[in-house]
Amino acid sequence: MCEQIAKGIKYPLSVKMRLHENLETTIKIMERLKAVGVASFTVHVRYYWQKGEKRGIADWECLKKIKEHFKDTIIIGNGDAYNYADANRMIAETLVDGAMSGYGALLNPTAFTEEVIPLKTILIDYLSIARCHQNSFIDILRHVGWILKG
Repeated sequence: MCEQIAKGIKYPLSVKMRLHENLETTIKIMERLKAVGVASFTVHVRYYWQKGEKRGIADWECLKKIKEHFKDTIIIGNGDAYNYADANRMIAETLVDGAMSGYGALLNPTAFTEEVIPLKTILIDYLSIARCHQNSFIDILRHVGWILKG
């Protein structure tokens, strides 16, 4: 499928993935994807079973080894980047090309800045944005809950 997509688009194809059974299998899968035209990867360095209460800690050591293996490929790290300092530490420790934050950004919408923004301002800004788009009430409540939890 990735080969067909890579051939059918005019820009580089990027894939986001999790770790598989082990690091070796993950690297083999990434090599196969690169061979069919995938140009870059975002790697969530948790295993498929690390979800919800079994979330655990992201394996930045695996991320470092992946980047060492794919030196000339853009690798974006994902996992345990809850704030600006975490993202910068991930980049420094693993030498990846960038950091992505998923759950961390839901809990902390200011994860991409060093600036300290008051919670009231964050909530007012979020609600202003949410009003401009088609959102269900339950989704707005869910996001506000994540922000308050963070």
